[in-house]
Amino acid sequence: MNFKPIRFIITGLIASGLLCACNKDSDDSESEQVLADVGASSTIVSSFSLKYNIKLLVGLDSVFFSIDQVNGRIFNADSLPVGTDVRKLQVNIGAPSSASAVEIIMPSLYDGRDTVINYLKNPSDSINFSQGGVMLRINSSNGEHERVYSVNVNVHKIKADSLQWQTSSRALPSTLSPRANAEKSVKFGDKFYCLTRNSAGQAQMAVSASPLTNQWDINATQLPTDAMIESLSATADALFIIGGDKLYKSTDGLNWTDTDTSGWTWIYGAYGDEILGAQGSNWVLYPSGTSGVIPAAMPVKATSVLWSYSDEWFIDPQAIFAGGITADGSYSGDAWGFDGTGWGRLSSRGSLPAAEGITLFPYFTFRSGNNKFYIITKHSCWIALGGKMANGTVNTKVYTSLDNGVTWREASTALQLPSEISPRYGTSVILTDKTFTSGSRAIAPITEWDAPYIILSGGYTARGVLYNEQWTGVINRLTFKPLQ
Repeated sequence: MNFKPIRFIITGLIASGLLCACNKDSDDSESEQVLADVGASSTIVSSFSLKYNIKLLVGLDSVFFSIDQVNGRIFNADSLPVGTDVRKLQVNIGAPSSASAVEIIMPSLYDGRDTVINYLKNPSDSINFSQGGVMLRINSSNGEHERVYSVNVNVHKIKADSLQWQTSSRALPSTLSPRANAEKSVKFGDKFYCLTRNSAGQAQMAVSASPLTNQWDINATQLPTDAMIESLSATADALFIIGGDKLYKSTDGLNWTDTDTSGWTWIYGAYGDEILGAQGSNWVLYPSGTSGVIPAAMPVKATSVLWSYSDEWFIDPQAIFAGGITADGSYSGDAWGFDGTGWGRLSSRGSLPAAEGITLFPYFTFRSGNNKFYIITKHSCWIALGGKMANGTVNTKVYTSLDNGVTWREASTALQLPSEISPRYGTSVILTDKTFTSGSRAIAPITEWDAPYIILSGGYTARGVLYNEQWTGVINRLTFKPLQ
């Protein structure tokens, strides 16, 4: 009986010893893992940037570089401007202070020998990124761990902010014979309509859901008598055109119905679900019948298309057009705005060349921030081009407004039309999206995005001859995959 407790004590001591042994093994394993983690972490790059060099690029030191720790990649997702010289760049590397070695390796294209720079000793040495293949190698403090990154300084191969046009045009979607001498294109619903007419009075309406593919369904249309081709406009519910002095409507572009309203001399365009036009010296909305007197200085015909837009400063939608001819025959280069109840001149700090048939449309422009940071900002703007002036010549410049028509300035070279696109007036404009796709391994990948394309359709020479062509353009940067 007296031995029983002793046996339990001995058994307990043995168990305790085993537990101690197990804990010792566990502690050793955990310690080794901690040491391994510490060693590996001493090879991780926390930041990477280029050093200041205003002679090379304003804001070079603010260019953002992404660090992909999983795949060992360092790169600038937003490429530097085309032509940037990256042969002699100095870098800032956020490497652990405990790292025993930080080396930059540049490959040679000639003798096969790599150039190795000891960054810890020579942090101001220049790196040649133009040949690609630059590597960054970091060793841990104990020399047992090594991490290698590929480093790329990306440079655009094309001018990112240029309005790029196709190198050749395509013919208008028309099979008329003789060839069409008048044209107007509009968007109606989710489709695009191109109306053409020839000298024999024959007319066709071409319809496409995807005009960038140049796939059109073309049919003959019986237009109203004395139809004014340039007056073709569309609301969400119908197409409209002036015939004689009457307003006609259609839901398919093929069959037209008299709206039983007369005195129409011009259609500015759609405002909400109504058509806004001119009846002599008065403006009028159809079908509501709301009307008012047109200001004397405001054009009554040959204006650009009317565009509606929303603004945080206004309750009701606003609308804008540019250029045209006034009631006394004067040519105007002003932009005018409509708010549902009346008109007002918008241009007050610089206007467009006074002209008829100006092409106006909303688009985008890109600007660098300032002299300190390399930041490219996307701005909404209005673009105006073409137009025939009172002296019979056609404007050759492109203009932009960043403040809804108040101020107009000649656009940068990047937005000017190429020499292949001849000067013209009365050109129709179509805006449509093109979808791009790309694979991605990001957590929330961007695999699809839209780029807004411009289609310039038709237009006339200074002598009034119709250009039988369409041109497609887009700002290059808008086709790039969005940063994420």
